Amino acid sequence: MLGARAAAIAAVPRWCRALRSSAALGGSRNLVWKMLRKKKKEFWYDSPTLGSKLAMEGQELPYVLIDCIGGKHGVYEDHVEFLEKHFHLISMKEYLENKKPLSEKIRAIYMWYHKPVINEELLQSLPNLKIVASSGVGIDHLDLHLLSSYGVKVANTPFAVSTDTADFGMALMLASSRRLVEGYQMAVSPDEEYFPGDWLGAEVSGATLGIVGMGTIGYKVAQRAKAFEMKILYHNRNRRNKEEESAVGAVYCKKIDDLLQQSDFVLLSVTLTPQTHKLIGKRELELMKPTATLINISRGLVVDQDALVEALQKKVIKAAALDVTYPEPLPRDHPLLKLKNVIITPHIGSATKKTRRLMMEDMTESIQAGLTGLPIPNEVLL
Repeated sequence: MLGARAAAIAAVPRWCRALRSSAALGGSRNLVWKMLRKKKKEFWYDSPTLGSKLAMEGQELPYVLIDCIGGKHGVYEDHVEFLEKHFHLISMKEYLENKKPLSEKIRAIYMWYHKPVINEELLQSLPNLKIVASSGVGIDHLDLHLLSSYGVKVANTPFAVSTDTADFGMALMLASSRRLVEGYQMAVSPDEEYFPGDWLGAEVSGATLGIVGMGTIGYKVAQRAKAFEMKILYHNRNRRNKEEESAVGAVYCKKIDDLLQQSDFVLLSVTLTPQTHKLIGKRELELMKPTATLINISRGLVVDQDALVEALQKKVIKAAALDVTYPEPLPRDHPLLKLKNVIITPHIGSATKKTRRLMMEDMTESIQAGLTGLPIPNEVLL
């Protein structure tokens, strides 16, 4: 009978095992990811997965720690059947009640909606932990240095969420510019006797969009904005190559100030790091046009929220459309909730059934790769 590791490797197609060599990687993690994604259907549906292989061999499935099933922040109930084909799921409640027999068995943490919370106490209690798979793009809820010190790898799901989040960024831009929420309220108001002819919005087509953070999501926003014949500016840590810029008609701004001064819409799609914490503050808001709109689909703490409130109240900028705030949700008496020139949604950029399913599958892939010594498709590196 095969050992657990041998069974795991045998469960993975030959094309994937070949990627383990440095020559195959060629220094390009993007190449690895593209190859993995291209073969994903073949891997999941045409080949026996780690879970099914181990089950056929009569061996125990890998133990994976989750927060809970169902409820506000638990693993979706309709995801459980899929997950249990590959893992032995252990809830935090079950773990805390049976620490001694379970602590050495748990080898991965499946982190859904930032739960379970990972701290040093938990890491110390899980000596065989190999990988943490976290849903979504943001990793600001994880201490990467702490995890690395325990030899634990981290994966997220940036590609799974990119399309829906880009769609939602465009939706916020359109809703804000055309005053969609105000228009709805007017249309259903019992006091409205006629619709005023001078009630106007702003054009999106032909306007200038400044994208701060031209990663996967930012670039997909640019692809959509091109269809609206928008002029696209972007600011990023690293400049995109000329072919990528040309494909969407994007112009690179080395200094964020240049982008802020020229844009009709400023869209934030950066990762929250110490460098991007309150990236947009009083000074940056004052550089923007008084007719400009700020759109945030990244993290609330990328914006100095007090400075934003003041800028909106004093009409330093025209409007804001926010899928993220801090905290979430805002206190019910927060001034942002009282402003008519603000649209706020409850952090739902990736909230579609298909995307959440894809996130779950990607996390499963990453855990399996991490437990078998294979390249992790979405590994987060320090």
